Amino acid sequence: MLIAPVQFVLFFVTMLPANEKILSEGVDVAGIYDVDDSGIINANLYVAQNCPYPCEKPYYPVCGGDRINYKTFGNLCFFHMKVDCYPQYAEYTLQHNGTCACILQRVIGPCLAIVPSYYYDIDMGRCVFFEYGGCEGNTNR
Repeated sequence: MLIAPVQFVLFFVTMLPANEKILSEGVDVAGIYDVDDSGIINANLYVAQNCPYPCEKPYYPVCGGDRINYKTFGNLCFFHMKVDCYPQYAEYTLQHNGTCACILQRVIGPCLAIVPSYYYDIDMGRCVFFEYGGCEGNTNR
């Protein structure tokens, strides 16, 4: 199964724990993000202020909430990561601006094909197998 890269917009977010930092325009950040079958977003992240080299760390999706008490922020998708670059360690929260595909319900579609697929189940917090019908549906697969 080929998974297309997912693009993210980074901007300032409030309501985070005191030990977390925000990736905002003031931080020199560039990255390539993609979602694998486990529902984890992998990234090659370059944080110029903290790391002299690229750091590859997982992003865990937390959709429609603030990761602590899951307050709803509408159709926003949050991702949490840890940057582990010697000698510094930092935690960051990224916010995906736009419709969050992983909060959408599974849609098999009206067609009769049987396409093995996965969708992110927000209640279970992981990707779940289903058989996609081959047409229509939504982007949560």
